Amino acid sequence: MRPVPSTPPPEGAFTGYRELVRFARELWRHSPRRTAKALAFQLLGGVTEGVSILLLLPILGFLEMPAAGGGGGAAILVPDLWFLPGLAGARLEFLWVLVALVAVLSLLAVFNRYRTLFVADLLQGFVNRVRSGLFEALARARWSMVAHRRAADLNHVLTSEIDRLQLCAVSALALVQLGIVQVVYLCVSLAISPAMTAFAGGVGTLVLLGLHPLRKRAHAFGLLLSQNRREQYRTVTDFLAGMKIAKSYNVEEVHVARLGETLRRVQADNLRFNRVATLANTGFQIGSALALAIFIFLAVEHVALPLAEIVVLLLVFMRLAPRFMEMQVGLQQLLSALPAFETTRALREEFEAEREEGGSGPAPALVEVLRLRSVSFTYPGAEGAALTDITFDIPRGQVTALIGPSGAGKSTLVDLALGLTEPSAGEIRVDDEPLSRENRRAWRARVAYVPQEPFLFHASIAANLRLAHPGATMEELRAALSAAQALRFVDALPEGMETIVGDRGTRLSGGERQRVALARALLRTPDLLILDEATSALDQENQALVAQAIAVARGRLTVLMIAHSPKMIEFADFVVALEAGRLKETGRFDVLARDRHTALGRMMEGN
Repeated sequence: MRPVPSTPPPEGAFTGYRELVRFARELWRHSPRRTAKALAFQLLGGVTEGVSILLLLPILGFLEMPAAGGGGGAAILVPDLWFLPGLAGARLEFLWVLVALVAVLSLLAVFNRYRTLFVADLLQGFVNRVRSGLFEALARARWSMVAHRRAADLNHVLTSEIDRLQLCAVSALALVQLGIVQVVYLCVSLAISPAMTAFAGGVGTLVLLGLHPLRKRAHAFGLLLSQNRREQYRTVTDFLAGMKIAKSYNVEEVHVARLGETLRRVQADNLRFNRVATLANTGFQIGSALALAIFIFLAVEHVALPLAEIVVLLLVFMRLAPRFMEMQVGLQQLLSALPAFETTRALREEFEAEREEGGSGPAPALVEVLRLRSVSFTYPGAEGAALTDITFDIPRGQVTALIGPSGAGKSTLVDLALGLTEPSAGEIRVDDEPLSRENRRAWRARVAYVPQEPFLFHASIAANLRLAHPGATMEELRAALSAAQALRFVDALPEGMETIVGDRGTRLSGGERQRVALARALLRTPDLLILDEATSALDQENQALVAQAIAVARGRLTVLMIAHSPKMIEFADFVVALEAGRLKETGRFDVLARDRHTALGRMMEGN
């Protein structure tokens, strides 16, 4: 199985910021108008927060100014600030200043609630778009691109990794908001004292630069987190899929130990990263205390600011300092989650590059014969060919049996006949029309397939049957079940065709599942019915009944079947024998069966 690719950076390189730019572009492309609106909300939120700070200036100034008399109510004077030319000394009613402050803070609270809901909806839509985009790319990709990938890896990307994208988006917008608030606060500080603003800005810049190595570690930690979570998914998925086998061999503890080791590795990685992060936080807090003391000393001894301005600057500084740390933490979270975005993006691009054509061509109809001519096939990355120079015909209305030992290439040939894959060389023709990228999907609409291990959805029997023919009547459903020798046991169920079959059909026996799957295929009335050892779980009596049903349909039903049981071969019209990916023999059943030197003759003799 091919693992889902991760995208680790080149040795010695740090690609986190390039990934950040790609992520920002993806978020913008999701909904430019709504993203711009969210950014505007972040800007407005920062500005209103700054205005609320500025309103404190006249209020705090009142503490060191006597209220002007003669007017009844308390009043304050506008302080002398360079950005308020001509207003210095103007009288303001103290009560109205307080009312303005409450109004601004109340509006800010209401606005923040609306902004939070808007951003949450935007981010959920973004995550849903990424998930559905990857899912669609996976669904539309050529089968050969998907068949050999681990289902656990794909499930991990579609669920856990994409869920981490929401953390990416939340952190990205939070960083934008923090950046805007920082700029607003710096503007407020600059309005009060440019010299002290330069001091505070310089300290913050040095802090961000000094913590750059920690951000590099955050990105590396994100890569480790992706790898460890993928291993968790593999362990859990493998165990759930093979729980019966694990219990039958009493090896449950192997899976428990494997998961435990992965979780311990995750815990150790988290601890190492948190040690570095908390050390940086501790250093930042100590440095902030030192910077605060220097700030107060400079403001009082050298700049000689009024008390009200010093208090407001301290408030700004004390709000700026933790926000610098919030920006660092947010950037760490973003960089640690970015590998999930890169894995998702790379996988989607890979699937989209191998997208199967949409089937714009008309569906070829099997009127006379399905022809395979010099067909060869090699799996991607494989050293040898799975099939080499295969040529034979599947006549319409006839039953063709495909035999050969395991690994002979029978299932590969079935995938080619289904139109799931295309030959590496040679061609397949429906009558005189070749199967191509343009009509392969349309051809599959005229083919029905029953695998050796049939899959049923967690739904009723009727719902599972109607996957093949959504508009089928109850009479048609019963006729298909009868043809597959399944009607008797379905009627015996307490809820009949409305019986829920359970996850993957586990409430039915193996033979019952296969007969329901066969009925589903027959309900489609296909041009070609492909049976991949689809009766292997049936007892001899039911095998004979199904064989009889298929034999009765000879003439109107074209069948290609893989079978190892003589009971399922003796009614075939033609037999094709494969060995090591090559055509060993082909001919009419009655001719090959009489010859003891043929593969079919030896099989029938062994019966």
